[in-house]
Amino acid sequence: MLAGKPPRLLNLGLSIVDVRDLASAHVAALTAPQAPGERFLCTGHFLWMVDIARILRDGLGADGARVPNKALPDYLVYLLSLFMPQLRMFRHDIGQRRHADNSKARAILGFDTRQPSETPIDCARSLLAHALLTEDAQMNTGHAVG
Repeated sequence: MLAGKPPRLLNLGLSIVDVRDLASAHVAALTAPQAPGERFLCTGHFLWMVDIARILRDGLGADGARVPNKALPDYLVYLLSLFMPQLRMFRHDIGQRRHADNSKARAILGFDTRQPSETPIDCARSLLAHALLTEDAQMNTGHAVG
């Protein structure tokens, strides 16, 4: 997204969780008396791709200028998926909001997540700071290869 690719977003969403929150959950699972033998779903906030794009554009200033801000209409994705195998796998997920219940992790581990805008911004800043984008993406964002 930082490199402006894809140029248009799909109407897809996902639950994101910050690796720092997940690490805290792992530590809590090692120390909570009720945790042994249990499984915990540690998911975060659900965000649509357009929401993630908006967060990046608003929060990164010039580094977020190339992030796409328009979505392909759902009907066009369905039509294109007939001819483009790379879109075919998303056809049944378009517009679907998935809900995951992390209440058990919250109750037993004290699991909590950062604000939904924090993770995408911190992730993008880390990628930029550590030159972890491809050379092509770095040229598009104005960052030189280190």
